[in-house]
Amino acid sequence: MANNNNDGVRGLYPTLPAFELGHFSSKEFLVKDFIENLSQSVQISRRGQNANAFDPKPYIRTFEAAVSRIRQLDDDLAEQESELKEAVRRAELDHGRRVQELGRRLGDTLDKFRELDVNIGGKAVSIGGELEQLDKQRTRAMDAKFLIECYVEFRKGDSSRLEKMRKSGLINDSIKCASISRHLMSIAQKLELPSNDNTRMLIEKFSESLEMDLLNQFDAAYRQMDITAMKGCAKMLHDFNGGNSVKALFVNQHEFFITKQHLVTNEVVLGGDIWDKLPDPDANPPPLERSLAEIIDAAKYVVIQESSLIKEIFPVPGDVTKSFLQRIFQQTIQQRLELVLEKAETISPLAFLRSLQSAKSSLDSLVEKLKSNSEELNDKDTNNEISACLDQNLDDLFTPYLEGTIKYIERERKSLQDLYESILFKFNTYHTRRKRLQNTTMLDRWRTQIQNSTTTARDRVITQLQDTDPATARRTEQLLRLAGLGSFREKHLKDDKITEIELNEVDGQLSIDASKRMLKWLAESIGRSLEIGSSADMPKDASAFLAILIENVGLYIETGLESCEDFALTAELAKNEPDISYFSELKSASVILGLMHKTIHTALIPLAHNSLTIRREMSLASHRFFIKVEERINQVIQKTVDAILNHATNLLNKQPKRDFKPRDDEVSMMMMLQTPTCLAISTFLEKVHATAKTALAGPNLVSFLYEIATGFRTRFLENLAKNTVNVVGGISLTKDIVFYQSMFQKWDADEDPGNPVGTGSVKESYELLHEVGNLYVVPASALKDRLRDGLLAKAKKELVMPYLAKRDDYYSAGINRVVAEMA
Repeated sequence: MANNNNDGVRGLYPTLPAFELGHFSSKEFLVKDFIENLSQSVQISRRGQNANAFDPKPYIRTFEAAVSRIRQLDDDLAEQESELKEAVRRAELDHGRRVQELGRRLGDTLDKFRELDVNIGGKAVSIGGELEQLDKQRTRAMDAKFLIECYVEFRKGDSSRLEKMRKSGLINDSIKCASISRHLMSIAQKLELPSNDNTRMLIEKFSESLEMDLLNQFDAAYRQMDITAMKGCAKMLHDFNGGNSVKALFVNQHEFFITKQHLVTNEVVLGGDIWDKLPDPDANPPPLERSLAEIIDAAKYVVIQESSLIKEIFPVPGDVTKSFLQRIFQQTIQQRLELVLEKAETISPLAFLRSLQSAKSSLDSLVEKLKSNSEELNDKDTNNEISACLDQNLDDLFTPYLEGTIKYIERERKSLQDLYESILFKFNTYHTRRKRLQNTTMLDRWRTQIQNSTTTARDRVITQLQDTDPATARRTEQLLRLAGLGSFREKHLKDDKITEIELNEVDGQLSIDASKRMLKWLAESIGRSLEIGSSADMPKDASAFLAILIENVGLYIETGLESCEDFALTAELAKNEPDISYFSELKSASVILGLMHKTIHTALIPLAHNSLTIRREMSLASHRFFIKVEERINQVIQKTVDAILNHATNLLNKQPKRDFKPRDDEVSMMMMLQTPTCLAISTFLEKVHATAKTALAGPNLVSFLYEIATGFRTRFLENLAKNTVNVVGGISLTKDIVFYQSMFQKWDADEDPGNPVGTGSVKESYELLHEVGNLYVVPASALKDRLRDGLLAKAKKELVMPYLAKRDDYYSAGINRVVAEMA
């Protein structure tokens, strides 16, 4: 029945197309075609039925059968895949074991190979060394044989073999020929040959010929700039005789040393802006002289340019570079430098020093530039030989001017001395003439040293004026221009005699501008010394500069103060109103002294930090100088104070007696605000105050005015104690006192609390003076209260009693009884 059913199904639903796994693994397999084939088989089975009725069952049955077959194939495929994976796993394990076994066998083989290689290699190296040694011995023997044969031929007077080699034109033959010639010469020198044997002479002659040929070849190649040929010749000559001859040829024949513009045949022509500014201390130092500057620039260019060529040509370029540098510095630059400095020295010491400084600065820059050019100069220069050569050549250029017969600091001293003497010529001449007109006194003898110094400076300038040498005359003209005597020679030098110079008071006064110029010149010298001089000598140089400063600018201040002191002494002894116009010189002296102090402690003493001894000596010398000058200033001030107070005292002593004790009919005294004497004194003191304000400032001015105010009060009280005063005179007296008090209060002359010079203040002292003046006008009944309650209560009674005793009504008003009761 089952078969019938199957037959029936087969009849209704056709069988599926046959397909296996290979059908799906084909490259031409497409799912779309596979589905089409299944569908076509269904359609074919439907041809006998009604076409209009769609029956999906055949399709369902067809696709179910296809799916069932595909599942069956999938199971078969999974089973095959599992079997394959197991086979792969077993194959991998087997492969791993085989690889390990092969690795072990390979390691054993390599170990055996290394052992074999060591055994064979050692023997091969030993055999190679022996072969190399034998080859060297063979070569040495052949060379020795050839050398002996050549020497035997020279003994026979025959040099054809080497001549043929020398003239072959081959570089290797020339090198070999040079080497053999050197060895032949060594043999000839070591052997004691008979006197009649001319072998050595023939060898020397041949060597000279060979050397000349090589030098000629090098020269020809040099002219054609054939680097290869030059390099070969240089190498042969270096092996032949150390290369000294070719080095000399290269240096001596270089275009730089034979170019006309670099030869020292051109004269240094004076004139132009540079040569005008060099001796002018107020002008900025000009640049280096043109011809020397051009040579330095050319030297820098040629050394940098040629250094690469020297490296390429010569086996030992450092030696050639050093010779080239020595020739440039010791010949070209040195000769031009000497010529420039000689010309500058004929102008003035300052021109020489400025030229020396500019040359040193330019050459320092040249050396630093050449040192920094390390790729060209310092290649293979492991010991810095070229840098040391540059430093040595630079030192050799300037050593004669720094450490020669005249040391550098002496040149600076001479230059500054000339400049200072020039600018102070009128000043020194004025004061020399002033001293000559004064009567000789003990004070003059104390100042002989200062007089001699200024006179010596003046005589030295006059001696230079009378010198007819052109160089000296040119220097003198420059110094005269500094002294403000541009046409001095024409006006004052007649028949080789110096006529009198017209001077005025301004020429004898201290000048701040002149002092600033002198300090500026000193600063330039200090800066030049730092640049040119040695750091080891700097403390000594700083000490020398300090001595120059004190000897010149310091003496300048002392001479001005000496003049002030003389004028102060004259004013102190004057019977009439003293002239204290000289007092304004103190301001100039103080300003100049301050500039000196700043220069010394800022620019000079710090330079001696390397030497504690010199620094201490400089500090002590500076301290002594300032103490000395300050004492002289104090003397001038004190003498001026004494002169002022003396004149005020003279005016007080000349005051008429009736000003303090007028008659009853002289009522006009009551109408006067101040007495004529008071007005005269106040007018004089106001002049003093105006002059003091121009000369002093700060605590110095306060102290000076305080001395005047308190000193005048003392003199006033001393004068008052000598005069009898009545009531009307007392009123005039109090008016004068009030006027004096008001004047001194306007001066602001109270002492500085931080620097006291006396006791009390000006205000308090004049209030007390006012109270003393009131003693002459208060009634006798109120006198006891005034003495007990007022400012006078602080004063001692014995100091007040003399003034009470000078009251006109001392006895008539019973004041004597009041005094007795108080005592």
